[in-house]
Amino acid sequence: MSKVSSAQFIALAQEFKQDFIDTDGIVMRCTICDSRILFDEKHQRDRIKQHISSSKHQMNKTLQANKSWQPLLRNVFQQSSSKSQNMKELNIDLYAALTQAGIPLNKVNHPAIKGLLEKYTKMSMPDESSLRENYMEPVYQETIQRIKEKVSDCDVGIIVDETIDSMEQFVLNILVFPLGGENIKPMLLKMYELQKANASTVMQSIMDYCHKLWSTVIDFEKLLLVVMNHAVYMVSAVNQLKPLFRKLKHVTCLVHALLRVCESIRNEYDIAYQFILALKKILLKALSHVVVYRETTSLPLPDFLVITCWGSWIECAAMLCENFDKIREFVLSLDPADTGAIPKAQQLIGENT
Repeated sequence: MSKVSSAQFIALAQEFKQDFIDTDGIVMRCTICDSRILFDEKHQRDRIKQHISSSKHQMNKTLQANKSWQPLLRNVFQQSSSKSQNMKELNIDLYAALTQAGIPLNKVNHPAIKGLLEKYTKMSMPDESSLRENYMEPVYQETIQRIKEKVSDCDVGIIVDETIDSMEQFVLNILVFPLGGENIKPMLLKMYELQKANASTVMQSIMDYCHKLWSTVIDFEKLLLVVMNHAVYMVSAVNQLKPLFRKLKHVTCLVHALLRVCESIRNEYDIAYQFILALKKILLKALSHVVVYRETTSLPLPDFLVITCWGSWIECAAMLCENFDKIREFVLSLDPADTGAIPKAQQLIGENT
């Protein structure tokens, strides 16, 4: 127990009043740092001086420079509580705004962003790690609750989309939308990392998703529609779920259906496909070829195909067809020794002219 008397507490607080040190006669506190200063009879002024010289205190003192401050002893703890609540709300709103806008959280560590926010809020901005550790969960739970409220009283449909992320892991995204007649954008409720992409893992993910959507008991009568691609394991997963979800209907995603049509067209024109691949290698591997291309054809570079979007292949093929003579002149003007793709392109365009 401290042997420092109340009179000494008050005298020290009065001495360092300009540094925002205050007391109630029992506890010595720094009002702008919202922290308690511990000291004993032997170390009194040294501990206070140590605190007011710290970087945290100096930064908070700077932020308070333009803010009127009139410390009242009876309101110290009330003000401290209010300040903590305001800071918590600010951090939650900041995290929500960054994530909803698609802004990486590490941007709050940039001196320009941190300085701007601190200048106008008069509060210390948290580090990225603090935002992620302390405020991700409440924002996530609030979002989940908002989604549940929108679909709680309606029949629902889900969209199941399987992809591969940058780490080459199988990822399953499941979105939900109400079937109540309102035009509401599908909402992502949960994402699953799959060890394998097969009917069993997809079915288990959908069941877990339903448990999360209906927290207590799954309402098997309300899931009416599932939209996904026509992959064999996807269809198998839905068929295994239909005995439980008796009203469930499977609809193939229209975009995936169009993708299959575009892919079938590509398969019918293999020579054109091989020529586009060769031309892509010629133009994307050497800047000198791009210069020759522009001088010879006076055309913009083709929008080459995206491997998962065969519609882009059709657009590229149509553009090359419309300007075939100029493209042929460019390809035949190249030196076959420059790259291995040139002889192949010249052979393809020569054999099929």
